[in-house]
Amino acid sequence: MKSIKLHFGCKSDKGNIKKNNEDNYIIKSLTKGRNKCGLVAVCDGLGGLSCGEVASKIMVDEIDIWWEEKINTIIKRKSQERYILHCLEELVREGN
Repeated sequence: MKSIKLHFGCKSDKGNIKKNNEDNYIIKSLTKGRNKCGLVAVCDGLGGLSCGEVASKIMVDEIDIWWEEKINTIIKRKSQERYILHCLEELVREGN
């Protein structure tokens, strides 16, 4: 299998309504033997509503906790993509 190398960066903007940026992001990666897994998530504020930075930070923190708890199980599974999608959908439902 051909390997690829990815580089990630993040740039965000506060928008026109708020004085502060309410966006948060998380980038995680893990290599175990020949298995590699990564996650990039951007959690947007709430479109000018109050406490958007709190909501997006909570979601980033929850994703980080999820990653630490689940990544070793995920990397061992054959159908990683489907399982990751299922877990993340569950996490977002709980976060909302």
